[in-house]
Amino acid sequence: MGFLNNLFSYFSSYNSMLINSFSVIFIIFIENPLKLKLVKLVSDLKTSTKQNVLYVILLSVFMVCLEFFIDNNYNIFIGYIFNFILIYFIFKMNLFKTFLTMSISILIFMFSYIFVLVPFIKIFNISYLMIQQIPLYYIAFLLIFYTIVALFLIAINYTKFKIDYLDCLNRKSKILFTIYNIFSISLIYIFGNNCLKLDENIFVNYIFTIFYFIGNMVIYILITKYSSLKLDLEVANNYNQVLSNINDTVRAFKHDFANIIASIGGFISTNDMLGLKKFYLSLETDYNELNNLYTLNPELISNSGVYNLLNQKYNLAVSNGIKFNLSYFVDINNFNISIYELTRILGILIDNAIDAAKSSHEKILNVSFKSEPKKHRNVIVVQNSYLDKNLDIDDIFRKGITSKVNHTGLGLWEVKKILGKNPNLDLYTSKDDLLFTQQLEIYDC
Repeated sequence: MGFLNNLFSYFSSYNSMLINSFSVIFIIFIENPLKLKLVKLVSDLKTSTKQNVLYVILLSVFMVCLEFFIDNNYNIFIGYIFNFILIYFIFKMNLFKTFLTMSISILIFMFSYIFVLVPFIKIFNISYLMIQQIPLYYIAFLLIFYTIVALFLIAINYTKFKIDYLDCLNRKSKILFTIYNIFSISLIYIFGNNCLKLDENIFVNYIFTIFYFIGNMVIYILITKYSSLKLDLEVANNYNQVLSNINDTVRAFKHDFANIIASIGGFISTNDMLGLKKFYLSLETDYNELNNLYTLNPELISNSGVYNLLNQKYNLAVSNGIKFNLSYFVDINNFNISIYELTRILGILIDNAIDAAKSSHEKILNVSFKSEPKKHRNVIVVQNSYLDKNLDIDDIFRKGITSKVNHTGLGLWEVKKILGKNPNLDLYTSKDDLLFTQQLEIYDC
């Protein structure tokens, strides 16, 4: 009994060493893993074990150093800035998506802290300083705080809330949304600080913080749903056009069926095998066109962004008289690359292929997606016919190098920059007498 009394006394009296010890434990084993999980959930991020460990270790070391060596008034903001830098460089997200992820993380952690703090102080009739100085209150408060954050993570996972769809916002909308987020964080921080004063306005500040946070999250959800619906509508419109093209092609085949049979019969009756072969090849071209249209199916190409991109490039190629052959045998959502970076690379490669193919005699463009599980990778191959057989494949990735009129030559240079940031990506370039080939290899880790 005496031991328990001594233990209780030890935890319920001022003890800075014990506070610091538990602070380090909580930061390393609870807070930073929660931040990692939050980042992965809201951004729908696929990460490697190496990235996860690196993020938690670097953030933990930095946060512990801040805790002991930097004034408490500044360490929160410095920690947010460092966290932003880690997310951007370790997880290779674009600036806007990194900012959104950080904004949601800050809002959830800041709100949870205030949400727990005010009732905790009132129930135990203590000051904020006592929570910071007495281990018993400090540990109890932080455990409740982390539990609330964990409940937010469960809610985000359950509702499938993602910020990926916000990437399709235009530049002006992104700027306005960024300003709004900065304003929201500042406002919650100000009213949260007012709650710590424990004056007669604490209840007003507390209620305002709660309602403003709820309203802010509702706005996030509505904008995300709007962006998702907008993208789905684009997919539906594109697919309706594909179905219309399929219907026209099938009707044409049906209309010409009797003529096709009669023509085949004529070649056979005269034993004209060479003519039959040429006739078959012309039929095969029409069949391949129909097969490509069937492949442009959002149920097969399960990512809306990639589907829209391929649909637009297909229509662009066809309008330039190019034979576009598409083969797709993968689930693109399993690729270890952000959809933003994948669409950037794919868009540049196909645009270049269309430009080269339309000036060639053969006018051929082949795009294939395939999985190679034994090699732990997925492969995208873009092939096109081309006119300039003396093209230097070692020179095309240099900044400003282009064979196209009124172009800056930044496309493949941008691709090279993306490859440099992602060690699991390789791009191999080759050519033969007919086709120029770009093979993008995306490794699982």
